[in-house]
Amino acid sequence: MWQAFQFWNPHELSGAMLAQERPKEFRLSVEATSGFGLQLAQKAAAPIHAGTLIPGVGPADPSPSPKVSGEQIRFDLPPEAVAAFYQPQWLLSAVSPGGLNARLGGGNFLPPTGLPDLTKQPIFGVGLARGTQVFKAGTAPNLYTVLPSVFLPTPAPQCFYRLAYNSSEPGKTPRWVVYDEKMGSPIGGVTPAGEAPFECWPDPRTGRFGAFGSEQDQVQGQVRERFFFNTGAFPGDYTDADGVRRRGTGATGNAASPLANGARPQRLDRPFRSVGELAFVFAGAPWRQLDFGTPESGFSGLLETFCVGENLHPDALEAGRVNLNTRQAPVLQAVLAGADLGTGAPKPLPLPSVGGLSAQAVAQALVARTSSEAPGAGPLQSLSELVGRRGADGKYTGISTDLKALFANAPDGGTSLERHAVARTLGACGDTRVWNLLFDIIAQAGRFPPGSEKQGDLRNFVVEAEHRIWVHIALDRLTGEVLDLQTEEVSE
Repeated sequence: MWQAFQFWNPHELSGAMLAQERPKEFRLSVEATSGFGLQLAQKAAAPIHAGTLIPGVGPADPSPSPKVSGEQIRFDLPPEAVAAFYQPQWLLSAVSPGGLNARLGGGNFLPPTGLPDLTKQPIFGVGLARGTQVFKAGTAPNLYTVLPSVFLPTPAPQCFYRLAYNSSEPGKTPRWVVYDEKMGSPIGGVTPAGEAPFECWPDPRTGRFGAFGSEQDQVQGQVRERFFFNTGAFPGDYTDADGVRRRGTGATGNAASPLANGARPQRLDRPFRSVGELAFVFAGAPWRQLDFGTPESGFSGLLETFCVGENLHPDALEAGRVNLNTRQAPVLQAVLAGADLGTGAPKPLPLPSVGGLSAQAVAQALVARTSSEAPGAGPLQSLSELVGRRGADGKYTGISTDLKALFANAPDGGTSLERHAVARTLGACGDTRVWNLLFDIIAQAGRFPPGSEKQGDLRNFVVEAEHRIWVHIALDRLTGEVLDLQTEEVSE
């Protein structure tokens, strides 16, 4: 059984990522879930089980049968090769990045000599017993083409893949730490003249939903994009356990593929600055983050569950937060103006205060929604409804529905990163339960002029002294509890 492997980093590259320390040595191991034999495909014959010898096809000595597990290869990852894996890249081929220093291990799945020609066709299937007969040399060094196999695996084996890195210092005994593990599909149905099957996972960060088989990179791309959008347009689109189809990361941006610049997940490599930055966290399903950019998101409640600062109130209520149901658009505009459309690195990308793409436009859109009586609109009942809520008609709607139009003129055209600026900003300083009230109290001392006919008429009151106080009160609108009270003397 001969296999070849692709690796790629789905994250957005940054100068900080390329400059940071990283493991230098990796190894790939493959294990078969059970023993298997090789059945001659051209005639009925007894299986030759693992652990015995397989006769050579040509006039050559017999060679050992496949083993069921083993380390396949070790390779290095120099700095110049990191960017090369920004796109899916064959690990061993004539077009692989330089400097990998690949060393074949003692496993059973790679050919004992030579490298296959991965520029011609994917290779992942059953080969002959001897490497010299499985591959024939091409016109350039280390270019090979797979010859048709006369063996079929029986029963069909299923392979388990483990990628680990060496965490030890150079020159010391290797200490291998597992970085990724995935289970492949059963390998069967390979015919002698057929092309070896190719397996891919929609998102290399997770093995959920298992591996998908294909024969062309185009099909592999379609598998990725199906999960990237999950809009219901593809037959294989899926719903969550509660029966709701929630869209992938591609639905909160403008990219046509998860391989496009600006569409990839970001790595912060710094502490969170707001709860809304949880949108950078991988959710465990292919091409899905902790989403605050679609109204049907199942993660909106996290805005009320977590915080980035201490709050000792038993209900986690806090004075001074902005009322998201305010009718005063300038208040929301002032909060949103200058909000970072990116991650802050290498420098902030502030949201303009006014214009087509502006804090003013977002603030007006939010006020229009919270003051509307349309189905699904109206005042927000909780911070999570800043993302969206389910209406009486069963449809989800919210300010996130408006983000595509509001951010169409953003620097990168409205990527998921840019649209989530609203949740990152208002999720950090907004509230729907606390009222912040200002009482302007003016106390005056004076007298009425002499004459009974002028007594009691305030228009005749003569002010001789005045004291002005502003009273700031934070009030829980559900219980009436006063959360905070502060007074401020006003001098003129």
